Amino acid sequence: MLHRVKSLADDFARRWLSLPACCRVPVVAGLLLLSLPASPVLAYSSSAEPEWWIDRGQLYIGGSLAKAGGAVDSFLSRDYRRSENHSYLRIRLARVLEEGGSSLTRHDFDLHADLPKTRKRLRLVISSESDDFDSLLDQERNEATGKNRSGDDEDRLAAALRFFWPDVSSWNPSLDIGIRSSLPLDPFVKFRVDKVFALDDKWYFRTAHELFFYHQSGLGEKSAFVFDRRIGEDWLFASLLEMRWEERETILEFAEILSLTHFHRPNKTYVYRSGAFFQRQPRSQLTGYFVDINYRRRLYQEILFAEMIPGMYWLRENDFKGRASITFRLVMYFRS
Repeated sequence: MLHRVKSLADDFARRWLSLPACCRVPVVAGLLLLSLPASPVLAYSSSAEPEWWIDRGQLYIGGSLAKAGGAVDSFLSRDYRRSENHSYLRIRLARVLEEGGSSLTRHDFDLHADLPKTRKRLRLVISSESDDFDSLLDQERNEATGKNRSGDDEDRLAAALRFFWPDVSSWNPSLDIGIRSSLPLDPFVKFRVDKVFALDDKWYFRTAHELFFYHQSGLGEKSAFVFDRRIGEDWLFASLLEMRWEERETILEFAEILSLTHFHRPNKTYVYRSGAFFQRQPRSQLTGYFVDINYRRRLYQEILFAEMIPGMYWLRENDFKGRASITFRLVMYFRS
């Protein structure tokens, strides 16, 4: 056991020293940020004038979201009475450091403008999320670390109007009609439906399905099946099975991801994960697997969060040689 611990420590030291000094500085800064107590650094100001930049940002951006969302909502519904609006903007800023000294800075955003007064409930969605035609492995890496395996760092924006229908037997259907900013412009339609089943007082089963069509890329489908169970007061176990099908390239792939979430404190959460990715068509093969830990800390109210995500990936394209990485990410939510 001691030999194994020493071996792990030596391996970490070797990987750390392989990073150039310009990459070690963000690591140290990120560790210091995650270790800082939230209240002294970002204490809320009770005065009429916000004292901290995050308060000013929340007032300005949140107010702008409320005004813009309300204006679009009133225009579409022809109803100019004031109403409650639940629009929000999420911004993520990430720095990814990889074994060997390479580094990458990534950012993305997700804007949801609520339009509650329209006859059929609508929402305007603008985001730079993963491409539906990326592999499950690419989508997972982009979500977890902000880095695509393909190395394509070009921002891919998508804007859509999301239509919500009344629940049907507790199923939640919605329809997106929008356009993607790739050249040439790529209009798309996406239908979603999801439902949660309570199996007993501890086990829950969730299922979600997406059927999408893009003018440039064709037809595809993605499904997710999740079993989760609460363990005591502070732990949550989840088993996720994902499937993705793409008609044009005749692709069928699967992913199995196991996670254990520890709600350590009200402002601290640890998520331990491992997963594997498989391809059935055009040929059956294991494409990769990974392990990672996501340490998430709430720095200020429900506005500012910090994440540190060390992980290890083994990819077929690299002959399954392990490649370590660590991601530092700030996540900001601005709500109307």
